[in-house]
Amino acid sequence: MDVLKAKGNLLEYASGLNHKYELSKTVSDDYYEPGMMENLEQYWGVYDDSAKTLVLRLESKGLRYENRTKNLEKLAVGDEIQIIREETNPYNSNNFMIQNHNDSLGNLPADLCNVLAPLYDAGYAVIQAATVSYLEKIKERSRYAKQGVLFVELQIKLRGI
Repeated sequence: MDVLKAKGNLLEYASGLNHKYELSKTVSDDYYEPGMMENLEQYWGVYDDSAKTLVLRLESKGLRYENRTKNLEKLAVGDEIQIIREETNPYNSNNFMIQNHNDSLGNLPADLCNVLAPLYDAGYAVIQAATVSYLEKIKERSRYAKQGVLFVELQIKLRGI
């Protein structure tokens, strides 16, 4: 693995998240494009080179499965959550699962998993903290919504790179 290239891929991913946040400042409140422009202001990606710390805010994926939307009912913004490396995931061996105690809350996006896993597995990236940064429970959404919304904030320390 080319460690510097892997770090660059992770920082590029963070930049994409920050781009979504910046985009949120340019669209009007009445603009709506399902699945594309929702909750843009919740995304975030910033790297502090002096502290070697990356802060990411992103949406959990897979909330329609395994009663995950129901599991959101037990959460509040600011709650600590766990990020579990899941190498045996049948869909993506780079997967990171999101949990609260033993309740599944979905997965990190596959694009992030694919750039983070090599660094994490080699010990170059450590997830220092994970919290709920934004939450829309199903009962708070439109009656047509099929799932809740969960955004998590990750603090990732990069070591040795």
